[in-house]
Amino acid sequence: MPCCPGRAQGSTLTPITVTTNKAGRPVKAGKRSIAVAITPDGKTAYVANIGNFGPGTVTPVATSTNTAEKPIRVGAGPTALIIAR
Repeated sequence: MPCCPGRAQGSTLTPITVTTNKAGRPVKAGKRSIAVAITPDGKTAYVANIGNFGPGTVTPVATSTNTAEKPIRVGAGPTALIIAR
């Protein structure tokens, strides 16, 4: 995903059905997405979005419906995610 200084880039998360290796419809997951982590139960994917002249966000995506939820504001430039119990 190319990036241009000063411009927000839209990013998507593409679900893949692993039994068929078929891509589903992309889900809008924020701007300038850089990382993704999935909960151990597989119910939620979290997408890290680096900030564009402001705070970054983490967008939760419900995997059962492939629906992005309200982004969570975090510090500028999240570049990795860890899910811990």
